[in-house]
This record gives sequence, structure tokens and C-alpha cells, in this order.
Amino acid sequence: MSRPKFKPIVYNLEKDNHFITKVSTNTTDEKPNVVFLRAKVKITPIEIKKTYEQDILFIKSHFEIFAKALLDSQSLYDKNYIFSIDVAEKSVKYKKTSHLKYDIFLKPKIKISLEEHRKSLKDISDILDNKLIELFKKFNLKW
Repeated sequence: MSRPKFKPIVYNLEKDNHFITKVSTNTTDEKPNVVFLRAKVKITPIEIKKTYEQDILFIKSHFEIFAKALLDSQSLYDKNYIFSIDVAEKSVKYKKTSHLKYDIFLKPKIKISLEEHRKSLKDISDILDNKLIELFKKFNLKW
């Protein structure tokens, strides 16, 4: 006997900044114990350099510090969260498109529906996206 297929609740957040952002959960419960935010964006260097590795490492480091400070200040979510940023810094090349993504798993302090989480997660996502855009501009990356 096979188990029924798991279909999590997923919302795509409307953005006008080229970031593709989804909000989801790891359960089918109406009021989840954990919510998940994933954003990804294409980046392309527009300035010729021998290597972009140090630039990408700087972006990752500064973005992680900024994101953790933002997440620690959130009153709706527990400070026990998982945050990751992923981009293959060695594969970033001039005029070659690469992908950067960040994932956040958050535990709500109050159990509410994912729909109700959508606004606060979009606000968090917008702030994080704007920080990344600021860092992309600093290093001449198109997104």
C-alpha cells in the first residue's frame, strides 16, 4: 500500500525586481509549525575581472550578517531558524548567468495560517532583496 502524495501549500510572491520568491511549509496543516521562504535570482557580471570569487564571498558574508540581524529582530518568529545562501562563487564569469538563492526556515511564535504569514514573509523578503540589490550594484552585477 502506497502513501498518498504529499502536496505542500506553496505561494509565489509577486515581485517586480527579477527575484522569484516562494513561501511554503513542510506540512499540509492549515497552521504550520514551520514556514519556508526561498528566493532565487539570476546574476551576471558586467565588468571584466580575472575572478569574481572575492566579490561573491563578500556579498555572501555581508548578506548573511544582514539577514541574521533582520531575522533576529522579528517578533512573529522564533530566533531558532535556519538560513542559507547559495551561489557557486568559482563559476561566476563575465557575461555568464549564475544563480543565487537564499532559503529561510522559520518557526512561528503563534500558529497562524500560511496565508496570514504571507505578508510578513513578503516584507522580510523585500528587505533582503533590496540588500542584495545594493550589494549587486556595488560589484557591477546585473540581476
